Amino acid sequence: MKFLKLAWVVACGATITFSTAPLAASYSAVGDFNATNNIADLWTYGTKSVPDGPLTLLLNFTTNSILFGNGNTQNWYYHTGSASTGGACPAEGCEGFGPFIAKNTSSGTLAVSGVSFPNNVLMITPGDPLSAIPGPPLTVVRWTAPVSGAYDIAGSFINLQQSTTSLSVVINGVVTQLPGMSSSVQTNPINFNNIVVNTGGTVDFVVSSRGAGEALGPAVQYFDPVGLSVTIQTAVPEPSVVALFCAGLLALCKLTPVGVRRPGAQPAARPG
Repeated sequence: MKFLKLAWVVACGATITFSTAPLAASYSAVGDFNATNNIADLWTYGTKSVPDGPLTLLLNFTTNSILFGNGNTQNWYYHTGSASTGGACPAEGCEGFGPFIAKNTSSGTLAVSGVSFPNNVLMITPGDPLSAIPGPPLTVVRWTAPVSGAYDIAGSFINLQQSTTSLSVVINGVVTQLPGMSSSVQTNPINFNNIVVNTGGTVDFVVSSRGAGEALGPAVQYFDPVGLSVTIQTAVPEPSVVALFCAGLLALCKLTPVGVRRPGAQPAARPG
């Protein structure tokens, strides 16, 4: 009888609060680009030496790009021109050499030197430790979960300049290697459903230049831009599942188990 009483209360009387992600919360890598604080935010940007290694944040920011001019992009970048971060850079600046991550803030597609940069993706460019202007080989866009819950991740990596790169997604420290980019591969989809991420857990989107250190020699792979368009949103149960659950609750509410009184009902008088 204890089970029936619990079922009655759950179905018809009690208010139950679940600690889950907000309904239909959505987080866009492009739409929610972080141009103010790359230390503590839902979206942050950095470098790694291996996909499941620690993240080193990019702390240099500019809107004056060596590639795309002044005011057309927002850029987090690695090089500053000091010996500690890779040596001297061209007089125009360092943000055109990987690692860097940029958002196109113009009204259309930016094009320069064979690069086509639409405004619906982020540009991710890895570094090359063996190039004339060396940098860490992996560039990372990181999302940090604001609340525990199940999430769907959908989007794509897009080749912006015949780039040759390796791609991976790291969820809760677990690496999923995706097909790499090449001259014959222009788009690679990203699709993960119902992934549980706890508060403070992370999802990393990682781009690495496969040309780094290859026989082609130094300075060949310092610029391998890849576009990223991805949205992370709370997973919503299938309508059929919700309908079935509600139907079960309704059926329970219509039941009157033996020995279980409806809330507020008076006990039956005993025979005198």
